[in-house]
Amino acid sequence: MQSLALKIGIAGIAACAVTYGTWRLLAGPDWSNAVSVVVDVMNGADAEQLSDYLHQEELAAFKLGRKDAVSVIRKVIQPTLHTFRTSRGRAPPLEVGSKVVVPLVVSWGENSLEQRLVVTKTPDGPRILIGQLAVICLRLLQERGERGQLDSWRAEFAVLAARFASEGVVGYWDIQSGQIEEWPLEAPNRGNARRNP
Repeated sequence: MQSLALKIGIAGIAACAVTYGTWRLLAGPDWSNAVSVVVDVMNGADAEQLSDYLHQEELAAFKLGRKDAVSVIRKVIQPTLHTFRTSRGRAPPLEVGSKVVVPLVVSWGENSLEQRLVVTKTPDGPRILIGQLAVICLRLLQERGERGQLDSWRAEFAVLAARFASEGVVGYWDIQSGQIEEWPLEAPNRGNARRNP
């Protein structure tokens, strides 16, 4: 009887260890490292650092390899953001299921705009959507243009959206549906803004 109780106890400990290990895998500190890399890359650091955090299913939907995605960051995203400065927001991250929502603050001159970066926790580690970074770029052009009352922002928006499309990023990949959606923004000559990603 004692031997049976001992075996049950050991099995229970092993199950707890596996459960804890899985929890650590999904909820560990790695997502914070991913956010730090995103911030660094948005501020001009080597885009190759972000390759290990890209979501493979999203890349497959866009028919992009990791090198292609890094090229998009270097050729389109970083040049767009070079006049902006990105930092983490003061609000604490919000964990919702398998996602961590982290506030970022993007500044230009005396202006700033808070954006939400969503990190998806997977068994393979934290993942970032490249389409999400594209949305941030587009939204910044719109926000800067509207605040500065610049009529040129709509043309800049259209040009940037076309640049993303030419590199294969033709919209925003919805992680829940697995479908590529139109940019969740108020696009030029369009009515109301759509929901945030």
